[in-house]
Amino acid sequence: MSDRKPDRDMAKGLAAFELPADLLYLNSAGQTPRLRAALAAGADALRRSAQPWRESMCDWLARPERVRTLAAALLRCKAQALALVPSVAYGMAVAAQQLQPRAGQTVLALADEH
Repeated sequence: MSDRKPDRDMAKGLAAFELPADLLYLNSAGQTPRLRAALAAGADALRRSAQPWRESMCDWLARPERVRTLAAALLRCKAQALALVPSVAYGMAVAAQQLQPRAGQTVLALADEH
């Protein structure tokens, strides 16, 4: 049995978001609150993009590789098995080009999403 206290865990989780203490926000769709860490990372990215000449190409290329490494650890696979693409649509198009359906097989796609 865990020695964690649910109230302490809840408080820690809530503290990760920029929410007023008297607000309960229950919408996990596209309007979800952002983590404080995500806000900080976004602000940092905007600062870097404001003066792109200050960043070396090596540093610029290292960030996506770090994301790939972290995602691989989360997914328990090798980083080389993951591809970073600029959009879901592009990724799906690349994946679809690799499909070789046999006669009688069907590939399903959402209406108007191809």
